[in-house]
Amino acid sequence: VQVYAMNHYPKGVCLIINNINFRGLPPRVEAEADTGRLARVFGSFDFSVVTLQDLDHSKMVDVIMRQGEDDHSNYDCFVCCIMSHGTTGKVFSSNDVGIDILELIKPLNAKRCTSLKGKPKLFFIQACQGERHQSPERTDSLFDVAVTSTFIAKEADIFYGLATVPGYTAIRHDYGAPYVHHLEWTFTKYGKTHDLLTMMTMVN
Repeated sequence: VQVYAMNHYPKGVCLIINNINFRGLPPRVEAEADTGRLARVFGSFDFSVVTLQDLDHSKMVDVIMRQGEDDHSNYDCFVCCIMSHGTTGKVFSSNDVGIDILELIKPLNAKRCTSLKGKPKLFFIQACQGERHQSPERTDSLFDVAVTSTFIAKEADIFYGLATVPGYTAIRHDYGAPYVHHLEWTFTKYGKTHDLLTMMTMVN
């Protein structure tokens, strides 16, 4: 089985974007703790963690584009975590603009960012992907919930981990998002002994 080399220190950049307050949409109450959870777990894996909060449309696009323009030659991997309100295929900026997820992260693909060619690029999205729900809990939907993780590799070396399946909302409790909580717990416990897909199956 082919494995990725993870020999550099730091291993790479872990970009964490957490949009909590919005211009017109309701705030994502109690979402602040999720930034710390993700920063701790990826920091423990020797990533250089960058945390940003409440980015408007232009800033979200710009920060991703700048990562794509940076030289990642001395890194082994790139991680991006985005937490916000969402709907099918989109996440929302702090000024309420829906941004297509696949378009947003295009600057990081191997064609656009050659220094990441052949290296894993991991994207974890905590945001609703539709309106259907399974219980009346707090969510990251614009409307009103599935705690299911789905992952789809549509390009080489790219992994997408979504907090919920397409068409459904994503749960958020008083302590934060169950998806993020389970990511932190699973990666902390098994990150040095299990592969990514096995761990994401556990999260699921």
